Amino acid sequence: MLQAILSITVLTMLASPVPALYAQPSQAASLTGPWVHSADPNFHTDDSKVIVIQDGNQVTMTQTYKVSGRWVTAVCHGSISGQDLRMAFNWAPGGNPFGYADATLNLKVSSDGNHLDGTITSNTGGSQESHYSRVPGGGPADLAVIVGTWKNTDHIHQGCRVVENFCKAYKIDLLFSKEPSGALKAQLVGQQFFMVGYLQGQTWNFSTTLNGKAHGNGYFEFSPDFRSFKGEFTDVNGHHVVWTGKK
Repeated sequence: MLQAILSITVLTMLASPVPALYAQPSQAASLTGPWVHSADPNFHTDDSKVIVIQDGNQVTMTQTYKVSGRWVTAVCHGSISGQDLRMAFNWAPGGNPFGYADATLNLKVSSDGNHLDGTITSNTGGSQESHYSRVPGGGPADLAVIVGTWKNTDHIHQGCRVVENFCKAYKIDLLFSKEPSGALKAQLVGQQFFMVGYLQGQTWNFSTTLNGKAHGNGYFEFSPDFRSFKGEFTDVNGHHVVWTGKK
């Protein structure tokens, strides 16, 4: 019973720094993204889905995976203080066909943000070490919550080095997709303007092309639920954009 509980995956991500090209926003550590249980990879198949969302110091983790061919689901909630993460591990209604006990996770984030080490303790007694490793480049599972068309995002020219007639505010539709490499891609609908980069935590650093030629760089910082963003973009001609959107 405890072994099954101990196979739970916990996620953690540190937000990537914004490129030096832009003013650096204040960014706290983010525990958002997929992880695997280092000690027992057999419990974590392609069917496993583990999502963590952090809002401030509050962390919520939803986990769905298979035990002996049957689906189980758990929801954890807790908080992080410094490098210490403590969460109550509770089985979701209908998600515990084996009658396992709830538990407590006490984990410490490594200095590089790529590992979680600690213990899981069953509420009926007994504990064991738990070790987790971050999935490189991980964001929300499969990027599914981001993929699709984001209507009427606000694309506002501010602080352009070269001010021209088109330096104003626009409503832009963005079509997000996932590349075979795992990169996140967005296209300005109706234009040959593409943005491509890897999502790390809640931060998407991207480069852009226009009509097949390198055009600029930028970043989006997504909300904890990945349904809104704010960021900046600068092109090779010195135009600067503040960009926000909601799905």
